[in-house]
Amino acid sequence: MPNMVLKTKKKLYYTMRITVALIALIAFGLPIMWVIWSSFKNLVDVIALPPKVIVPYQIDNYTRLLFRNHFDRYVLNTIVVAVTATAVALLLGYPAAYFLGRYRFRGNNALNYFVLSLFMAPPIIVALPFSVFFSRFRLLDTFAGMLTAHVTITLPLAIWLLQGFVSEVDVSIEEAAALDGATITQRMYAIVLPNIRSGFAATALLCFLFSWNDFLYGLILGPFRMKLLPAATIGLVSYAHIEWNVICAAATIIVTPALIVTFGLHNELVKGFRQFLR
Repeated sequence: MPNMVLKTKKKLYYTMRITVALIALIAFGLPIMWVIWSSFKNLVDVIALPPKVIVPYQIDNYTRLLFRNHFDRYVLNTIVVAVTATAVALLLGYPAAYFLGRYRFRGNNALNYFVLSLFMAPPIIVALPFSVFFSRFRLLDTFAGMLTAHVTITLPLAIWLLQGFVSEVDVSIEEAAALDGATITQRMYAIVLPNIRSGFAATALLCFLFSWNDFLYGLILGPFRMKLLPAATIGLVSYAHIEWNVICAAATIIVTPALIVTFGLHNELVKGFRQFLR
């Protein structure tokens, strides 16, 4: 009898998990699929009521978007800024995270929370001062200025996440390597880093996504030449009309790299967060 009750509870628990997963998939996946689907329709079919499912599909929305609205340049801007901001954050953030995760000193926790507060602070707090500062030094609407702003997002995030991964690595491994004559640089990059590669990949993914999805900095600091995808989408809305099919195409372009990177690094992402939450 107890075995039957246990099996029933397991089945019920399994059924609940499947149900919750399906509800989450429908709630989050269906809108994305609908946007992607609508990006291949013409405007009449997109706004038709009731919605039309079987309609002739086209790629004209993408050709208009990329080659008539200069979105090809905005795509390139966003890729270059997001990749560079992620690389800079990892390059500078890992040594800082190693120091915070390995060495305990007075004010260590306060410094950790200060780093976290930099990431959690509303971007509008620094966007306007950045705008004034960059205008004075001719950095407004330049790659250097946009990269500087995005590093203020990715660097605190990288430090916060990586120091948690570094803390999980057994310090005795480093002590043994130190006895064998390994320098601190060798211990950082030859011993600790391979042990946190999943966390490193997860951190890189999140830094990329936060930079890629940025809207405010792209709107204020890159009004023309350095305009980024999320901010550039505003230009598709006018007082006269709203081209929902072209907007859906733009949304599809914005979300596609995030989906590719997320699914491509799915295993590393799960391993990294499991390690962080231990």
